[in-house]
Amino acid sequence: MTPGRRAQQKQHSEHANLSVILIDVDHFKDYNDTYGHIRGDEVLQKVARAIQAAAVRPSDLTARYGGEEFVVVLPHTGPSAAFHVAERIRKAVSSLYIENRASYTSPNISVSLGVADMVGADARTTKELLECCDAALYRAKSAGRNRTIIYREHINESDA
Repeated sequence: MTPGRRAQQKQHSEHANLSVILIDVDHFKDYNDTYGHIRGDEVLQKVARAIQAAAVRPSDLTARYGGEEFVVVLPHTGPSAAFHVAERIRKAVSSLYIENRASYTSPNISVSLGVADMVGADARTTKELLECCDAALYRAKSAGRNRTIIYREHINESDA
């Protein structure tokens, strides 16, 4: 059983909030094409360290989700507190001041973040929770990137 699944099962049994943040490095493919994969890998390492430093509680779980995406699992955390953690992450990455001439939205490396939560009694599966995060992340990217969006049930209605 994965650590994320264990955290989710614990939340179910305790009827507590569980929030997840999905993070995507903005224009990373373009960065790799411009600066090369070695520099791209270095950027991912720096971003990962910034994410870990911003998610400071021992119970917070941070992981690379794939490619240029990262995920943060925040046990016992509601959407408002998760938003503040996400903003702390976004600002920490921005403060790295890593030049990105390949980006047309920011002169430096930035991240977009999608936040979703569930309460222990909530019927969302891990897959559904990540889909909610992904929908919020998509909105953050569509709204100009370098921002955090919290998932709301009506989010998909306006996208349809």
